[in-house]
Amino acid sequence: MFTLNNFLLRLNGLITGQSNGQGSGVGFLKTMPIHLTELKTTAGLTLTGATAPLVAALETYLLGVQWAASNATAALLIVPIPYDYDEITDKIIINMQVNSAGNTDNPTMSAVVYNKRVGTAVSANLAPSASSAIPKSATAATAAANRTITISGKGIKGGDTINILLSPSAHTSDAVNLYSLAIQYYSTLVAFDPNLR
Repeated sequence: MFTLNNFLLRLNGLITGQSNGQGSGVGFLKTMPIHLTELKTTAGLTLTGATAPLVAALETYLLGVQWAASNATAALLIVPIPYDYDEITDKIIINMQVNSAGNTDNPTMSAVVYNKRVGTAVSANLAPSASSAIPKSATAATAAANRTITISGKGIKGGDTINILLSPSAHTSDAVNLYSLAIQYYSTLVAFDPNLR
């Protein structure tokens, strides 16, 4: 039954910053799942079983992206920033499910990030910090973990386009496996159209 009291209580779940413990003004967290076929070589070519990084069967019935031992060639991801991006919070999180395919190396994942805005030149590297270490395992199937790279406070705006060059740090003995990828960002829930202002 609708009452004013129930309505006001339920608003608490809609007002940003009220329930996530991160303080007032934090936007709504949205996720853009990235199909691994969207990753390209730095030349913009589709990844295959012969590229670096390559498409590989990481486990039975499960394809993913793999960096062979000692290979740290970047994979390119181009991400248009949605118009509902919360420019005040200004935070993008790259979420990855990854592992090391052996029990020797546990590298980190890093990203070189460039921002393109209409009417401006491409930015310098936004230089986000690398992820924490990727777990190592005796076999590819026994360990995988979620790792994140956060791009925060870099002045990104809705309508920008960011180029992400994703690669592992040194891993001389074991391959690095990427099972899944997603981009999270904080949203205002309202799309801003500069042409309507």
